[in-house]
Amino acid sequence: MTMFRYLALSLLAVPFACTGTGPKAAPDDEATVWTSRAIPTGRVATSAVLVERGTPRIVPVGQPYRYEIRVTNLTGETLEDVAVTEYLGSDASLGGAEPEGTAELDGGVRWTLGALAPKETRTIRVTAVPGATGTLRNRCEVDYRALAYGDTTVVEPKISLDRTVAGEGLVGEPLEVRYTVHNPGTGTAREVVVTDDLPEGLATVDGSNVVRLDVGDLPPGSTREYAVKVKGSATGAYILRASASAAGGLRAETEPATMEVRRAVLAADIAGPAEWMVDRDAAYSIRVSNTGEGTAPAAVVTLELPPGFDFVSADEGGVQEGTAVRWRLGDVPGGAERTLQVRLKAGAAGTQAATVTASARYTEPATAQVATRIVGVPALLLEVGDGTDPIGVGGEVAYTITVVNQGSAADEGVVVFCELEDTMEFVSAQGATEGAAKDGTVAFAPLPSLAPGEQAVWTIVVKAARAGDVRFKAKLTSKKLERPVEETESTRFFQ
Repeated sequence: MTMFRYLALSLLAVPFACTGTGPKAAPDDEATVWTSRAIPTGRVATSAVLVERGTPRIVPVGQPYRYEIRVTNLTGETLEDVAVTEYLGSDASLGGAEPEGTAELDGGVRWTLGALAPKETRTIRVTAVPGATGTLRNRCEVDYRALAYGDTTVVEPKISLDRTVAGEGLVGEPLEVRYTVHNPGTGTAREVVVTDDLPEGLATVDGSNVVRLDVGDLPPGSTREYAVKVKGSATGAYILRASASAAGGLRAETEPATMEVRRAVLAADIAGPAEWMVDRDAAYSIRVSNTGEGTAPAAVVTLELPPGFDFVSADEGGVQEGTAVRWRLGDVPGGAERTLQVRLKAGAAGTQAATVTASARYTEPATAQVATRIVGVPALLLEVGDGTDPIGVGGEVAYTITVVNQGSAADEGVVVFCELEDTMEFVSAQGATEGAAKDGTVAFAPLPSLAPGEQAVWTIVVKAARAGDVRFKAKLTSKKLERPVEETESTRFFQ
């Protein structure tokens, strides 16, 4: 606080002069004359105090008269120790005052006004008695102290730091660490820096082992938040400790926090038939497990369709996507296991491998494979028909033997063998292979191979020897047939 003191100035008699004595001859004699003085510069705009005096223009000798002294604070600040001292002329005496003043040794009267607020006016009313005619000269002095204050605001900046970490994650998975720095104080915290020395095995995503956040200046009451991604290179429980510092020795620390870094380990297995038939649905079972401690996030199982295989169906939401069947399992916790079923159909013979892959984010994929040999199966159909029925004795009838391979693989060594009853006489035989008759039978030479979808035809012509309800029997054998196939055709021979 700085204090100034202004020199007390005197109001000379001229500004406050009371002129004239004698009888009141006209109304003008009772008029009040106001004079003023601005202290200390003489100008109201640049002064501190304005003193105004209002006195009668003419007063009679020996009779009391009243006048006023007004003191005004012109400034916008309080003036301290304001005092007014009035010196009456040598030919006048004090008759009284409001407020009451104090007589001074040098003949003056002093009014101690104390503090004068900004723009405040105080009025002093004085009663004086003139002792002689002539010009009465009074003098007024004003003392005051103008105080110049210099205010300095004292503040206290503070900092606090809060830090939250992701509870757990996987090796290589970016985990978020959030830092919240706050200034609960009343002043700005300067040059705020947040530092977190990461333990070995933990680093930011750009490979740094230290988190440094240059917060800068932090105004009072303000808060800044930051998010930093870190990841672990190995499993373990990592202890994090962070601190914030600012100019002036300010410091704040967080409580230790633990971040668990774990590993998810996927395993896959697939089981299916070692051998299966063409155009038949084959069932495959897939088992996926997580043998690690961490959860495998967004796990996906993919089965690549072997060449020539078609998707038939799958459980657990498995769908075909292009040349693969996929299951989206979601998160698979550590120790969990899932079993999936899928049915496929092979369109061609051959050995094919079905490959399954289990994958998840931040987890090594697991692959398994099973091979299936797809084989074709011949399926021979034997049909026998007669050309004419009934037929008279002595007439001829042709029996047609047709063999069709309805299967998926060729058959070999296809042999047709026919039996004739004694009512029949062999006439001829022809067809896919040569035939020969002997002792009531007709045997055809073996057909080396009959491919899937192909057919072979043989014809035997016989003569009706005598009347009767006769039977023509054909037998079919091959390398793939375990038992002969027999077919009989009935014909009526009449006389």
